[in-house]
Amino acid sequence: MISSWDDLRHLEAFERLGSASAAGRELSVAPSTIYRRIAALEAAVGFTCLVRGKGVTPAGRELAELARSTTVSLSG
Repeated sequence: MISSWDDLRHLEAFERLGSASAAGRELSVAPSTIYRRIAALEAAVGFTCLVRGKGVTPAGRELAELARSTTVSLSG
């Protein structure tokens, strides 16, 4: 179960922008915070979303898409 939608927002930014540095700039946090929040999300959902040096996993991409579609449906 996702404990924080904010953690999902960090994964979505990483997936969309391609790096923790870019995601951190957009969200006004340090890259280490991006990694820490994604790790918390992984612990909550029970699977790997990001492999350092390789990128977002297929399951992580699905979660990022969920975040985007949820944001769109909540704002629209």
